[in-house]
Amino acid sequence: MTVTQKLILFVSVGFALVLLAAFLPVLSATWRGALVIGGGWLMAIGGLFQVKEFSLRRDVAYYVMLALVGLYWVALLGITFYWLATLAGWI
Repeated sequence: MTVTQKLILFVSVGFALVLLAAFLPVLSATWRGALVIGGGWLMAIGGLFQVKEFSLRRDVAYYVMLALVGLYWVALLGITFYWLATLAGWI
């Protein structure tokens, strides 16, 4: 698989998981949260492949994408740790 195909695959599957969580109100909040966070992580991995695509030419778009993907990863780490702490009963 090429990098572009991996990017499309990870982002598509991640987006599908988020949509699945949105349209399945039958699931409990825990499982819906797991689907949303799992989909978010798949999209974050897709963001890394996007950075790899931009790394071939080191222009402004590469550094902007690097900053945005880094911000996305930090935010997703915070959300994941908060969600896990809530499930563990620490919050």
